[in-house]
Amino acid sequence: SILPPNALEVLNIECDIEKFNSIYTNYSENEYISATIRYETKKWKKVKLRVRGDSSRKLKKKSLKLKFPETKPFLGKAQAINLNAEWYDKSYLSQYLSSYLMQENGVICFESKHCIVNLNGEFFGIYLMIENVDEDFLTKRGISKKSQIFKATKDGASCNDPNEVNALWEKKTPKKGSSKEDLKLLIHELNTLQVEEAYAFYKQHFDYDQLLTVVALNILTGNKSTYYHNYYLLKNSKTDKWTMLPWDMDKTLHTDLLDLPYSRS
Repeated sequence: SILPPNALEVLNIECDIEKFNSIYTNYSENEYISATIRYETKKWKKVKLRVRGDSSRKLKKKSLKLKFPETKPFLGKAQAINLNAEWYDKSYLSQYLSSYLMQENGVICFESKHCIVNLNGEFFGIYLMIENVDEDFLTKRGISKKSQIFKATKDGASCNDPNEVNALWEKKTPKKGSSKEDLKLLIHELNTLQVEEAYAFYKQHFDYDQLLTVVALNILTGNKSTYYHNYYLLKNSKTDKWTMLPWDMDKTLHTDLLDLPYSRS
């Protein structure tokens, strides 16, 4: 083994193997199956398990999402966690280091840690456990659960047209209420903004320093799989300001993406 004993925590998944193989085969359907999870010294029953991701669903090793019962959340009161396969990254470090850099520089960003995943008692792979962006994510950071989080889910979610919002974006919080009108208004204002008004607009409507830091770190880490998807926009209910949250940074720090132009994003 390349790892010393007990170097990583082990997350055990116990489930019906035929059902698991079924969601692996039918990876685009977002179908959940029931599973039992063991991690550290704890055990969770009736956990919902499905394949997650966008284009990564087609890969041999797929990323997974776990949703825990409301009566028995995961560690830190998390209702869901993500297990990322990191298929393209032979080092398993790109997303871990990029999320660490974001946090160290004051950006609101998910936490991540490595773990070994066993499936029905057999080694299934090394995964990166990714914090879910949801109400628990807000609570841990002292942000009101009334704040709105929008996920740029589909390719093309580049804030170009408010008429594209319903098709390209998901609303994640708050749980009650699905209106996307604030996001549509923001996109409309961005696309009708005069250049001479831009600085004042961004200072007024965004957490300006954090926005610049996110963009700078995206450049530094070569994060070219963003801006057209793979990010969140958070509207803080107390400050009424917007913040860009990083997401899915598995394609950062890759030499084979150096020639990919930023215009793609």
